[in-house]
Amino acid sequence: MEINGISEDMLHAKLLRDYRISASPVKSEYWQGRNRSQFALLSQTFGLKEISMTVVFDGRGAEQVALHKSEFDAALWGKFEIYMPNGFTYSAILDDAGELEYMGNERGKAKYQLVGIQHKPLVTVTSSPFTCGSTVPLTDCIITATATAASGSIGDIDFAGLTIGDIITIDGINKRFLVDGVDAATKFDWIDFPSLTRGTNTLTSTGVSGVTVQFYPTYL
Repeated sequence: MEINGISEDMLHAKLLRDYRISASPVKSEYWQGRNRSQFALLSQTFGLKEISMTVVFDGRGAEQVALHKSEFDAALWGKFEIYMPNGFTYSAILDDAGELEYMGNERGKAKYQLVGIQHKPLVTVTSSPFTCGSTVPLTDCIITATATAASGSIGDIDFAGLTIGDIITIDGINKRFLVDGVDAATKFDWIDFPSLTRGTNTLTSTGVSGVTVQFYPTYL
């Protein structure tokens, strides 16, 4: 187990093998019609996976055990990345830190509840078409490019008022539009942030060069 790239050993913690990761919850809405033989699917959404795990803390006395748990809890504050022994990483948030249960004076354990999205490491592509191996319907992505004209387009997003050489970042993961690293949403005409579909994707663009797409293959 790693939290934001820091190993469990560095956090004075040990993950037990009793961890459990749920399936992604799915909510479906449909319309059948009275006594009809078929139905129409209106919408379908998936949610965050539930992660349950037990973590053991060692220390020189009960006070240090409690301190190590507190340090581990602090590492789980906010949105974080947790790598699990099943080979996947989860963009996660803490739901319940659990009560510390002492096992003598030099060891304790606590049960944690997290929720998160399951994914593999970041993929970077520089040519189109390309393949997205996710199993979720839509995968958020980050698109970067260099402006070769004052106006143009990247996919369904238009831009204007730029200077040749400006670095454009359309960040569908962190939900922002940047020009040379500065917020510049007003220079873009858009309806939604960019995303990829499962399988082959093709990105068309005008007025830019060096287009790069980054995404995390994400799985139900």
